Amino acid sequence: MLSVISATGLTGFIGKNIIPTLHKNFDIIISHKRKNLCSVINKNGEITNNLLSTEVIDYYKPSFFINLATCYNPNPKNLSDIFEISEANINFPLKLIESINNMDARIINFCSYLQLVDHDIQSPYMLSKEFLKTSMNSMGMKVSNVFIFDTFGKNDTRNKVVDIFIKKIFAKEDISIPKNTIKINLSDVKEVCTSFNKIEDIPIGDSCIHSPNTFTLEELALLLIELIGNK
Repeated sequence: MLSVISATGLTGFIGKNIIPTLHKNFDIIISHKRKNLCSVINKNGEITNNLLSTEVIDYYKPSFFINLATCYNPNPKNLSDIFEISEANINFPLKLIESINNMDARIINFCSYLQLVDHDIQSPYMLSKEFLKTSMNSMGMKVSNVFIFDTFGKNDTRNKVVDIFIKKIFAKEDISIPKNTIKINLSDVKEVCTSFNKIEDIPIGDSCIHSPNTFTLEELALLLIELIGNK
C-alpha cells in the first residue's frame, strides 16, 4: 500500500525545499492549490498536474496533511484583502481536512511566530492563522502546530526585510541599522527540512523550529561585515 501525504504551499520557498524530505517518508505527495486543484508527485519526480483535489484525496486516502500555504498580508487595506486572507488561511485548509475525512490522519500545521504577539495588537492575518489553529485543535484530530521563525536559504526570492538587508551587505551597499534591540531568529531552510526527516516524531500539540542563531540586526550586520571583511 502506498504511503501518501497531502500538502499545501509546496510551490513556496520552504515548500519547494521540503519535497525531497517528504519523499523519504512517502511514496506520493499531493500538492494542493486553491480552486480545488492539485498535482500528484511521485518518488521519481513525475508530476501530474491540474487534478481535482477532492477526487485525488478520495482515491489515495492520505494519512498525513501538511498545511504550509499562507496568504501573508499583515496590513490588509480593504475588504478584498480580508476575503483573500480568510479564504487562503482558513477556508482552504479546512475544506481539505473535511475532504480527507479521517479522524486518525496526522495534521502538521505551520504557524507564524506573529501569532505569539499580544492579541490586542494582532492583525487579521495573525488572527486568521490563530483561528485555523484553534479550529483544528477543537476537532479532536492529531494536530501538530509547528511555529516557524525567519527562514533563509539559497534561491530565496521573497525579498523580506532581512533578505534585503543581507543582500545589501554582500553587495557592499550602504545599510541603515534601526535603533532597536529586537532579536530575530534565523533558520536555514535545510534546518527546517531536517526537522521533518522523521515526520511521525513531530509532537502532537505546539512546538517550534528554532535555530541557535538569534541576532539583532546590528549584531547580524557586524557578523557579516567581519566575515566578508568589508565595512
